[in-house]
Amino acid sequence: QLVIAFIAQHHVVAGAAFDFVIARGTEQRVIAIRTFQFINAIGARNLEREPEDVIGRNMAELFPAAVAAYQTTLIRRCIQTASRIKDESRTVLAGESRWYLASFEPIYDADGIVRTAVMVAHDITDHKQAELEVLAAKERAEKSEQVKDAFIANISHEIRTPLNTINGYAQVIQEVFEDRMRPGEKRFFDSIQRGSERLVRTVDEILNFSRMQAGDIRPLLQPVDLAAL
Repeated sequence: QLVIAFIAQHHVVAGAAFDFVIARGTEQRVIAIRTFQFINAIGARNLEREPEDVIGRNMAELFPAAVAAYQTTLIRRCIQTASRIKDESRTVLAGESRWYLASFEPIYDADGIVRTAVMVAHDITDHKQAELEVLAAKERAEKSEQVKDAFIANISHEIRTPLNTINGYAQVIQEVFEDRMRPGEKRFFDSIQRGSERLVRTVDEILNFSRMQAGDIRPLLQPVDLAAL
């Protein structure tokens, strides 16, 4: 009665209590979950009914067949094991899909016999939606990271290949015409080489920075003589 009084007055959660038929022998066995003994206003509103329209009805009369069978299984397990059961599931009621976190609790009489079972359900749709949005954002970020890594790797290849060609031909031209160069012309070839090497170093730094962000490269921390640098 205390539990039913609590969920009757609670303004946040949906609550219900059930009666059932038990076969007694060496162990208790639930034969059937019969009807709703009680449902609070929140629970009835979720079913688009008044509480008095729910009491006395069974699961199959109020829920879609699959939902009724699933909920009945959880109630049955709660009673048979005499233990609390928590379940998070998505339910379609009145044409609307909602997420609920339900708790099923066996209720005992003074003799320690299970007399009823209480279900208390929290509507966690907003929380679940936020959770799914975070997961989707995480997946998008991971995909974006993969695209970025592929782009950097491709850029590295596309830059290195022509630079190696430029450097190679520049050295060949320098060797062929070295004895015919006028004073100062050698610096043109030196500029080509320095510029190519600088561009290659920049690409390497970008790649290394990307690997550090991904955790593939861990920095080695040690004292450095700044004056020597």
